[in-house]
Amino acid sequence: MARTFEKYPAQLLTVALCLVLTVSNPFAEENENTQITAPGARLIKIAEGFRYTEGPAWGPDGNLYFTDKSSSRILKWSPENGVSDFRIDPGGANGLIFNDSGDMIVCESASRRVITIAPDGSETVLADSYEGGKLNSPNDACVDSNGGIYFSDHSMRSKEILEQKGDHIYYISPDRSRIIKVTGDLQYPNGVILNPVGDKLYVTDSGAKKTYVYTVNPDGTLKDKKVFADEGYDGLAMDVNGNVYITPITDMVSVYDPGGRRIGEIPTPSRPANICFGGIGMKTLFLTCGSTVYSIEMSIMGF
Repeated sequence: MARTFEKYPAQLLTVALCLVLTVSNPFAEENENTQITAPGARLIKIAEGFRYTEGPAWGPDGNLYFTDKSSSRILKWSPENGVSDFRIDPGGANGLIFNDSGDMIVCESASRRVITIAPDGSETVLADSYEGGKLNSPNDACVDSNGGIYFSDHSMRSKEILEQKGDHIYYISPDRSRIIKVTGDLQYPNGVILNPVGDKLYVTDSGAKKTYVYTVNPDGTLKDKKVFADEGYDGLAMDVNGNVYITPITDMVSVYDPGGRRIGEIPTPSRPANICFGGIGMKTLFLTCGSTVYSIEMSIMGF
């Protein structure tokens, strides 16, 4: 595995550059207790100069990891050291997530597989096929409390000859012995995330431009699909109160409470591809927006 830590030129990194953007909550009069961001918080540009950023994930080592999908790299960022290469990834890494063991789970869209990278750098392939056919293009993932992994297989822009009929959500069992197809009626499943209790799975569908919610069965399968929000295109995040942060196909992040009521939005300079919580106390929201990565301080801790 190739790994390098050469710093990027200073002109590619801007730390603590505040953008004069306000965070709006059109429902403030309806619910005065709703405070999404920290008082006075503004978007901060923390890194720029990339081709197409994706897959932000806060690591157990206190660093932010994200992908520059178009240039096949996984990068890491910290306030002290800025940005450096973590891994040159010819597999085309997209979504990232960490499990409780500190393993990085990587959805490699180009190599059409899901892998883990252990803290010692060793690599394990978790999934690259289903029922004898190569996966289409794994996109995003989340981990349940048992260690099972949900991932979306999303081929919307794939130029490959596809071996799976349709795009689906799959579940890798905690003991890694089985891969189960758990959806069959989505157009282009993209972002996936579980609520804090672990009994609901939220999925954005890039084709339908909606966000759906499923009830999770004990064996990891899903039931009771419902429309959660009439918007949704890319990545998702969740806070400890169960509020869902959705990236639609516009220049903002939309926030919904667990009941599906839209409670606010965070305007962004360009369309956000993905988001995650991290930082001190898990109260910073990180956003990958095209060539740039931003952060904003939140009032609620992320899950």
